[in-house]
Amino acid sequence: MANSKEILLFAENTLLEALAAIDRTGFEIALVVDQDNVLLGTITDGDIRRAILKGKGLDERVAQVMNRSPKSVFLSDSDDEILFSMAQNSIKAIPVLDQSGKVVGLKLLKELIRRKPRENFAVIMAGGKGIRLGEITSDVPKPLLNVGGRPLIATILLLLRNHGFRNIFISVNHQATKIVDFIKDGSQYDVNVEYLKEKEFLGTAGSLSLLPKNVISTVLVVNGDILSQQQRVNSY
Repeated sequence: MANSKEILLFAENTLLEALAAIDRTGFEIALVVDQDNVLLGTITDGDIRRAILKGKGLDERVAQVMNRSPKSVFLSDSDDEILFSMAQNSIKAIPVLDQSGKVVGLKLLKELIRRKPRENFAVIMAGGKGIRLGEITSDVPKPLLNVGGRPLIATILLLLRNHGFRNIFISVNHQATKIVDFIKDGSQYDVNVEYLKEKEFLGTAGSLSLLPKNVISTVLVVNGDILSQQQRVNSY
């Protein structure tokens, strides 16, 4: 959690002083508090830029420009809860408060997504035939279809890595060689990939029976052909 002392302002501080505080830290935000350190609002470089475009001077008080209803989280909130809130509200930094509303720090999105590795394994189900897509998947397995500039399964691997999963199994069957040749050992995504190779179709989640016996912790299971902002997952 970032130290917030350098970005604390009072309502009577000027926009110029706010810019100086934001520039010192590079957090793109300053927190406006009262004498007891209770959060009153936030002000970003974007808020200041818009104020200037509306004719405000740099000697204007931050109280006239700040966001008086900022998003915040509590010290007791987990990193997962905080990350979800930031993603839902498309913000890069969020003030952390104690139960009395006093500022105790600042959570940064870039730090939250740089998660510590988890002990848990993840499994990507990538063995389906993709029949419903017809010719689109006749030569390319669905997890390798390009969406947003990269194959679906590559994006899923990056999402898992960003959430701390480093040990990943990929269940393969249909056109398995193409998936294995593309992902290899997963090192290009900073993860370790092993494969669950079905000799025959085992049905939904059937490939989980191929997991090594030493995988005893909770396992995260995701589909290799689904991509959304809120990736649906199952745990077993």
